[in-house]
Amino acid sequence: MKRLKILPTIGPSSEKENNIKTILGFTNIVRTNGSHNTIDWHENISRKIKSINSEALHLLDIPGVKPRTNNFQTENISKNEIILFHFGKVKKSEYKKIKLTKPIPPIDSKNKFFFLADGQFKFKILNFGTNFIIGKSYSSFELHPQKGLNIPDAIYNNELQLKHYKSFLNKCHNIKYDVIGLSYVQSSDIIKKIRKKFSDKILVSKIENKEGLNNVNEIISESDVIMIDRGDLAAEVGNHNLFNAVLQITYATKKQGKPLIMATENLISMFKKNEPTKSEIMSLGISSLIDGDFIMLSEETAVSYNWHNTLKWLDNYLNKLRLVSLNDQLNILGNKKYLNDPLNDSSNSKLNPSIWESFKFNSNYNFVFISRTGASIKEFKKKYKSNQSIVVTDRISTLNLCKFWKDVSPIYLKSIETFNNPVNMIKILKKYKNLIFNSNRNKAVCLFILNPRKDSFANCIYFIDKKDFN
Repeated sequence: MKRLKILPTIGPSSEKENNIKTILGFTNIVRTNGSHNTIDWHENISRKIKSINSEALHLLDIPGVKPRTNNFQTENISKNEIILFHFGKVKKSEYKKIKLTKPIPPIDSKNKFFFLADGQFKFKILNFGTNFIIGKSYSSFELHPQKGLNIPDAIYNNELQLKHYKSFLNKCHNIKYDVIGLSYVQSSDIIKKIRKKFSDKILVSKIENKEGLNNVNEIISESDVIMIDRGDLAAEVGNHNLFNAVLQITYATKKQGKPLIMATENLISMFKKNEPTKSEIMSLGISSLIDGDFIMLSEETAVSYNWHNTLKWLDNYLNKLRLVSLNDQLNILGNKKYLNDPLNDSSNSKLNPSIWESFKFNSNYNFVFISRTGASIKEFKKKYKSNQSIVVTDRISTLNLCKFWKDVSPIYLKSIETFNNPVNMIKILKKYKNLIFNSNRNKAVCLFILNPRKDSFANCIYFIDKKDFN
């Protein structure tokens, strides 16, 4: 099973060009958080990213409808202190007031608590009304600027969400971004509307509340990539439901063959330490075991001055981590007839619709897809989640999407039409033989899919052996 990839966030502590260059030595996808900093700042960062590596992908995580604290300086909150959080104007109050950036969603009278900063800080609800909520803090803490406010079981206004999305993205035309991160996605409708206007972008949907969880399958179906924001998710569905919710989203994502990003507090303890906690180490192992594709670092690389050490530690850990997933254990070597077929005996007939059910290959065999849209790799990933794959494509959008799977290596060519000729195919693939036959793997299956249909029919299948490339 191939190692997890790293998705770092660039922020104030890592924004210098030399720092970004260092970060891009660990990954080819980086993130900036639109909820923080100015549009000009994001433009500047995107120019730096592309000047260092024009093929690196910039994920712009855009702010959604969730309210955030509108404090520009750190606020000290004491245990049992009563705070009034509000959006817009409020009457005079004896309590400390903290403004919010967005309206507060409807609150059920049964709710007893709300949270700040990805569920880190808990408040008891004392009173609430239209766009204000009063709570008593359970702990003393420092409230840093622009922290999210979560109300369990809240349902957000989708029309307001879409309005915020479009308003923000309309300001971003000078930002060189490739991927849009959508917060608090609750249904597939909003994804369809964003895709209609931004069809050239990869869409990453974050499932962060109970409503999104209820509609998980339709959200995944319309998304390119799924992100699990464990902080907001825990605050919205409850800590006791977090693990089951993560497994539910993971299972549904992998069932549909989509890439998965695991986010929030993966290595938060390394703000001030050189080594993570044992709990964080176990959590990283579980993320790999359940077939995650990316570990996202947020505050760890955006605002921590220990970001470089954190990246080095994680990169080293993931390189040494050795797991055998449940999927690998079940992928027992299957039909040897296919594997023994020589290259020149390949058939030009189209694949049976049940092709993905027919192939039962051990994960020791690599797969090469010659595909324009990438639809075939999605179908393949539904059944063979951990197999190493190479995708050759002539579309930039497919090339970029393939970067989000941890075990897919994309190759870009100006045209894949030349693969209609087996002689040309071998000539081209010889250039990439070290990639195709990596890790002492001597056999590969090559599927040429020029005009895919729903069931991912292939024009040709080639069964290739390393000796044919010598």
